[in-house]
Amino acid sequence: MRPAGHLVLIGMPGSGKSKLGRIIAEHHALPFYDVDQQIEERVGKTINTIFADHGEGFFRTMETKMLNMLLAKPPGVIACGGGSILMRVNRARMARGNQVIYLRADAALLAHRLGVQDNRPLLAAKDPTVKKEKITALLKQREPLYRATAHMTLAIDPRMTAQENAKRLLTMLAARTDKVQ
Repeated sequence: MRPAGHLVLIGMPGSGKSKLGRIIAEHHALPFYDVDQQIEERVGKTINTIFADHGEGFFRTMETKMLNMLLAKPPGVIACGGGSILMRVNRARMARGNQVIYLRADAALLAHRLGVQDNRPLLAAKDPTVKKEKITALLKQREPLYRATAHMTLAIDPRMTAQENAKRLLTMLAARTDKVQ
């Protein structure tokens, strides 16, 4: 059964929002939207370049506008940027009439997945120890907001593939839909 409203995936960078989102969207024959990708296409710059040229404030404003545009579309699966929950208006808008799922991953898994990538402006660091410290600090700040916004949480199992974690999420969604009826 297809869910009512949008499925909104939130979580830290590297938690699997885009990968799982695409799998879930395909399973439900829904459109998939990646907020960060949509911003990059609209602005014509990478997230890193947007941060460098205009600052985080400009990016957060763009993020809010893009999220509102996507939420106004017919139901789909939306992978939000990791910091989209920082704005109260975003949290309220996500939760209204949609199912918000927090993809929870610990700092060690996130650090492993992100490796030496430097395309995450708030997590840019060549030194793996520094990167993990940055991830831990952001996670500490954001975790309460993710939990407060989400209707359900999927703890990402690092031993499983994206397909296997998506299957777990589909099972959770089916159980939730059954209870709502």
